[in-house]
Amino acid sequence: MDDWQRIHDALAERFHTDGQRIVFWHDPECEFEDVLDGLHLDNVSVLHLDQHPAQAVKVRLEQEDPTGRYLLYAPFEPLAPGQDWLLDMRLYGASFSADRASMLLADLGLTQQSLRQHLAERAKFLANRDRLERLKKLVTPADTELDIDRKIIAVLARADQPEYFNILIALFDAIPDGNLDEPPAAWAELEKYGVQGAFWGLAVGHFGYRNEAPSLKNLLIRLLVSDLDHACRTPLPEGLKHLMLSRQGTANAVVCLAQWRDSSTRGPSYETLSAAVAEAIKLEQHLGSLEIEDLAEVKTFLLVEQAIASRLRDRVLETADVIKPEAIRDVSGGAKLSP
Repeated sequence: MDDWQRIHDALAERFHTDGQRIVFWHDPECEFEDVLDGLHLDNVSVLHLDQHPAQAVKVRLEQEDPTGRYLLYAPFEPLAPGQDWLLDMRLYGASFSADRASMLLADLGLTQQSLRQHLAERAKFLANRDRLERLKKLVTPADTELDIDRKIIAVLARADQPEYFNILIALFDAIPDGNLDEPPAAWAELEKYGVQGAFWGLAVGHFGYRNEAPSLKNLLIRLLVSDLDHACRTPLPEGLKHLMLSRQGTANAVVCLAQWRDSSTRGPSYETLSAAVAEAIKLEQHLGSLEIEDLAEVKTFLLVEQAIASRLRDRVLETADVIKPEAIRDVSGGAKLSP
């Protein structure tokens, strides 16, 4: 049921079921002026109090048409009693209010009344019918404020699912041409609709990621370095340790990045962006202190796989007369030797 129908039915009940003759409706935010113009209530006249002097309204309703039904719409707050020429009419009339947040609460099927203020703060996003309909498919009755923001972010990022990993992968996947310094187009929308703060709150919750000036680039770097550390059989060089997440954050990073690498639709962007990160952190310079065996299980960077293949080739050439073929197979796994 849309806003127009809800308002129409509620007002019809006031006039025709409750038997009210005069109903005051104050709408200081002017949220419903467009709805008002489309209302057609049987035998009810609509007067805009900002367009008709109060004294003229009083004469019309009490002297010229003392039995007629009237909806008195005011796009402003009620006046103080000492300034209100219609005060006596208010005492025997009725009042009506419609707030879009309450309507959205019902429209989305949410059960927590405490969410009304939060929905009011997200009014700009929810004003668009297409966005609202996409959000409705994701929300559940028990959703919290953070759940709603996460699902708003999912809509804006066009993620396959509203889980944070899916959202994050969708945003990374949309980074133009693998340029780490250029955020995806959806990032500006997160700021426009007030949900960037929620996004970084989720990053803290999932990865323990905190930064005075958080950015998608910095987050991606820390996810990848942490994944590298997890797969490496020896501690990373000192030059990379400051980029590592906590143990729990690393565990979640490993799951998230594996999901991205294995994606048939978004996997290619992983290869592009991981290569860009490898260049940004000068990964090649850090690999020199790590042995082939230390890196054997790393899938984070193609550069690592290439380094393993190159070193294996060199080792084979240098020790062809003593090396054990089975040892090479154990280390190389699926790595391809460079020609």
